[in-house]
Amino acid sequence: MKPINSFSRCCNRCRLPLILAIVAVLASSGSAMDLPGMSTVTELILKFDSNGDGSLDKSEFQAAVSNSFDEMDKDGDNKITEAEIEGLSAPIGEEYGVITTTAAVFTIKTILLTLDKNGDRVLSKVEYEEGCNAYFIKLDANRNGSLSRDEIMKWPTQMFSAKNASAAPASTVTRSQRADPLPIYQPKVKLVNDSIPEPEALNFARGEFGTCINGQTFQIEAVASFKGWQYATCFDGSKRLCVARRRLPAGPWQRIAFDDYKINHTDVHNVPVIGICAADGTIHLAFDHHCSSLHYRVSRAGAATSPDKTQWTAALFGPTTAELAKGAKLSRVTYPAFVSTPAGRLLFFCRIGSSGDGSNHLAHYDPDKGGWTALGEFISSASDYRGSTTRNAYHNGFDHGPQDRLHTTWVWREGMDNRQWGLLNCHDLQYAYSDDGGRCWRNNNGEVIGTTGQKPMHLSSPEITVREVPWRWGIMNQVTQTVDNRGRVHVVLWQNPPDAPAAAKDKNDWRYFHYWRDEQGRWRQQRLPVFGRKPSVVADKHDNLVLIYIKPENLEYHGTDPGGLLHIAVATAAQKWTDWRELYQSKKSFVGEPRLDKSRWQQEAVLSIYAQEAPDEQGKPSALRVMDFRYE
Repeated sequence: MKPINSFSRCCNRCRLPLILAIVAVLASSGSAMDLPGMSTVTELILKFDSNGDGSLDKSEFQAAVSNSFDEMDKDGDNKITEAEIEGLSAPIGEEYGVITTTAAVFTIKTILLTLDKNGDRVLSKVEYEEGCNAYFIKLDANRNGSLSRDEIMKWPTQMFSAKNASAAPASTVTRSQRADPLPIYQPKVKLVNDSIPEPEALNFARGEFGTCINGQTFQIEAVASFKGWQYATCFDGSKRLCVARRRLPAGPWQRIAFDDYKINHTDVHNVPVIGICAADGTIHLAFDHHCSSLHYRVSRAGAATSPDKTQWTAALFGPTTAELAKGAKLSRVTYPAFVSTPAGRLLFFCRIGSSGDGSNHLAHYDPDKGGWTALGEFISSASDYRGSTTRNAYHNGFDHGPQDRLHTTWVWREGMDNRQWGLLNCHDLQYAYSDDGGRCWRNNNGEVIGTTGQKPMHLSSPEITVREVPWRWGIMNQVTQTVDNRGRVHVVLWQNPPDAPAAAKDKNDWRYFHYWRDEQGRWRQQRLPVFGRKPSVVADKHDNLVLIYIKPENLEYHGTDPGGLLHIAVATAAQKWTDWRELYQSKKSFVGEPRLDKSRWQQEAVLSIYAQEAPDEQGKPSALRVMDFRYE
């Protein structure tokens, strides 16, 4: 190795990038702190100490980090590519031989790419700064907001452990390898109750979109809790609409099967959904829709607020109707969704129209104002996109966060050649929020971009796209979202990876990607190490994320549903949701997509998971289960 004064001359010219390169070479030895050169490298790092106090505070460190990024970003596009990292070989090579230069560049590239959160092998400025700041936190052992000389001396060990942890299989990465800066809350789950609201739930023998109608991510909601009782809806093996209830935590299920309504098709779009209005205790059901007239029925008031006094029979509910507001029939309905409001009222969302040519509508239920009010269209199918003149929004959900803010995300499905392209006609992640119950909508910057019933949002609404996913590349519609306790929006999409060699229709090639909006309104993304069919995600009180999904051996479910094991995985907020680990894997096989009782989760921290067992034979009924996991 060259004398340290050569290191000094080289580092003084190129500043932090080459200091990192040298540290990387030292780190690769596994005993960098024992090398005499590390002391001088520490002194070189302390040259960024602008106030001369003998330590590096966070502002000095961040200034050095920002400057170093700009020096490596040769083309000024706010990204560092592998080629730009490899460009460090020139200044290093002026002082050292081929072996040292090759080792330095290889090692720094390996370490820097551990900061690449979205897996695209391109380092954005945000990723670089966040990763370097994470090192600062790890090194600041006494938590005083600055790095002393002794703390800086430990940098190689931290870098080396980070590099090894990144390279290790997930099952072998230990907490010490991750070098967590603070103790991390590690969640656990335990199955405490396994119940069956419907022993013979419907399965189709074959279906264009799958065979399980009880359990789809767009089934908002399939199961819900209120005032110590839980309610679930499904179709039974006789194709009848059913709704069941039980007293929590483990009472027997009481079931109503409506003999006056049976389905006559094999379309899993046509799920039943349930909503409960806290204000008057009404239970609302919507069911059997795919470009269909509305099918809706509602219980008498008090059914949910006085369950002990309510006889659980079909007579409790009114007849099936095509109207919410009296005299206004709804037609061409798909994807009905009931969302409870913080004020104890109820929202109803649905699409009017078809895939590739549909608008999204909203209604509000308030018993003090006579019941349902149709607010109207809030997302339009209009605008031109590369020759496609119509589209529809596929929502990932509707969730209230802090300050009762209502958040929604979606992807577009273009109408042009929709039958030919299918899921490849979806593109881009959109986001909007409302502070007044869905009447006025704002974009990521807080600007008003839509008014329900007057000026709906559309493709060309300003700043509505928060992450680009290429058209005709491959992305699933209607996956999952949640909002954590700090108001950060989290979305998990199932898509063809950005670095895939080509567009892909084969879902076995697709993976989960986590997109989230931080408290400053910036969107981030990263690839998850776990994957399966469409998942459901929720956040706990510590803002850790819990992911529930089924993973069949074959992820293709059109035609027949092969079924797969149920998984529960978690990632901690302390590690920026990068430390995914499995908490549970079932022994039984399940079909469809698991649904979660979000109201019980929020109130009790119990994961009540609604999922249907795989049938012994295609088309035969099977048990619909609600499994309760204590989460701690």
